[in-house]
Amino acid sequence: MNHPRLYFALATVPLLPLSLIACGSTSDESTPLTPPATQPEAGADVTEEPAEEASTQPEAGLPDAEPDAATNDPLCPDGLACTDINGSGRLACTQAGEIPSDAQTGCADGPDCTGNFACRYTNPEKTASACVQNCGICPLGTQCMDVTGDGYLGCLEEGNIPDGAQTGCHTTGGCDGNATCFYTNTEHTESVCIRNCSPCKANTCPAGKVCDGIACVDPPCTEGSCADGEVCYEGTCIPDYGDGPGTDTVDCPNLPSFACDPKTEDCAELIQFDPTQGDGYIDYPENGETWQNQYRSWLRRDLVRLIQYAAAKVACKAKDWTFGNGGPVGLIDMSEQDGSIPGTSIGQPGHPAGTHTNGFDIDIAYYQVNTADNRARPVCDHYAGGADAYHCTKAPHLLDPWRTALFIGSVFESPNMRVLGVDGKVGPIVEMALNKLCQGGWIPTSACNAAKVKLAYEPTNEGYGWYYFHHHHFHVSFNGTKTRSASSGPLCLVPGCDAAALQEYLHRDRLWALPVSASPLSRPPAR
Repeated sequence: MNHPRLYFALATVPLLPLSLIACGSTSDESTPLTPPATQPEAGADVTEEPAEEASTQPEAGLPDAEPDAATNDPLCPDGLACTDINGSGRLACTQAGEIPSDAQTGCADGPDCTGNFACRYTNPEKTASACVQNCGICPLGTQCMDVTGDGYLGCLEEGNIPDGAQTGCHTTGGCDGNATCFYTNTEHTESVCIRNCSPCKANTCPAGKVCDGIACVDPPCTEGSCADGEVCYEGTCIPDYGDGPGTDTVDCPNLPSFACDPKTEDCAELIQFDPTQGDGYIDYPENGETWQNQYRSWLRRDLVRLIQYAAAKVACKAKDWTFGNGGPVGLIDMSEQDGSIPGTSIGQPGHPAGTHTNGFDIDIAYYQVNTADNRARPVCDHYAGGADAYHCTKAPHLLDPWRTALFIGSVFESPNMRVLGVDGKVGPIVEMALNKLCQGGWIPTSACNAAKVKLAYEPTNEGYGWYYFHHHHFHVSFNGTKTRSASSGPLCLVPGCDAAALQEYLHRDRLWALPVSASPLSRPPAR
């Protein structure tokens, strides 16, 4: 998947949800490069940000750097050296201590800097500015990641703000040392300093690591390189589940139809999932429900039919499979009767805004092995450092990949699916199982092709919404007979990739998601 991001606080990048304030150090009045004033977003009140002192130097130069240092500096492009701008610890890639001759200028007034560049004034009068490339090394325990979606890099802790990071920097004039100040809420009342860093360069990673364009990472696995009991699948080591059920020879002539004709019936009507127990499924009372009050179990009519079809197909096709507990799958959260997010009626909405509304979404437990049933439960270890990580930290040991993949392939028989998301360590396993089931004829070719495009997961926290809270269920999101919006897209948990909605939800557990735009591959327009 593509790399998503944080909240860029320069209002010059309005599509990104953190907000770069481009703060430099405020501890030295001889700073030759200082950040431009933050430009307000359209329609926003103009407020003054604490300003840094301008340089007293007549030129836009930086402290002298050793000429030879720029030759092979691993932190900067060839020919440049990572230099302390003013002795305060703020680093930038310079050309013999000077702003590179090909630097983009005029960024204070636009066009904006892009990539891993910060806009700095280059004269005392603040009438000239240039984009300078950030550089630096991440402390142990953090990783250099794209925090803005525009290539602006920072040191994060498994995609989250590092513990102990300096906060409130928007009220104090900036960050100490080599860091950038980012807003952490949409109201621009909270902020944090994220340390700047450099992308890796080819042939600079330590032995056993490769450069992925940003950081030195473990290389993709190859045949025979995985541990005992694992196999290499498309560069990732996963548990060896064998060859699967082989070729489909099971006839299921009495499956319910998932067809819904909007010309003759109200396919979008919100109905309670009924009956509670059916062929291949049980709608268990979860998250405060009771058997008598399943108030979180309202879904669109057409999606009810699709789920009932997929559950019945798994129950029929897999009835003789020896792997897994063989029980019905557990259904979890849908919507409330009025179409609101489950939990809204008791003041505790349980999902990000824009999801689980009007019956478009349903959470479903994974099919499992070595358990009594297929109720919602983590299928993996999900702790790191003694704390709940809210995602799989090891390969799932309770997952039945074959039935899970067959169910997923069955819902993709509908052309109206938007996206289906799973945990990052479940994803490669399900892809492997889907591939083998497709080869065996268990899933129609059209559904196999749809799954290749619309199955989503995040091995690392990229901001699409799948990284957290999918270690005990997968998420089905429907478009209905008409798409919800032109920006729905197949990638994100929240339709339109609304990073603000996702971040507001995750903030309750002090978690973070790097924001993505609706088109993660395109840069936000300059303003």
